[in-house]
Amino acid sequence: MEPEQKTSIIHKHLPTLEKLFLLSLAVGLTLNFLNMDLPQITLISLTGLGVVFFMNTYRSLDIPGPEEGKLYGFQELLSYTIIPKVLWISTSILTVGILFYMMNTGNNGYLSMIGIGSTTVIIGTVFLIGSMVMGTKHLNLVIPVLYRSTPALVVGIYIYLQSNPELLG
Repeated sequence: MEPEQKTSIIHKHLPTLEKLFLLSLAVGLTLNFLNMDLPQITLISLTGLGVVFFMNTYRSLDIPGPEEGKLYGFQELLSYTIIPKVLWISTSILTVGILFYMMNTGNNGYLSMIGIGSTTVIIGTVFLIGSMVMGTKHLNLVIPVLYRSTPALVVGIYIYLQSNPELLG
């Protein structure tokens, strides 16, 4: 089996794995809310989500070709390829930072991951908004990464601010 076929098989199952890990995360957080001591479910699901987000980096988008007589430029390369890949990787970093926070290891190493992931997600989102304002077509193809990165960003900012109360004043 060729490497291309192996990655296409993996990418075919990523949406199912993502749903499975999201369901297990919901179950784990519900059990945590009910004071049942089973943090392993939450930790495994966050690990799985981090891996799924990272693997989505390698998935190619089905971008329609440019209009006849025109070529895609740097703006389209940035919007369709570079920014989505950066957002997937930063969402993965952010998710692993949240995982390290949930593991409660006793140090603040997770703050670096959450800070880097959050900053990169914000910058990537600003660039995508800028591309939308500049009239880049077919940006609806990169919306799925924003659906994943935005909730992770909100949780990451919450954890970062909770861990650094002096930032709030």
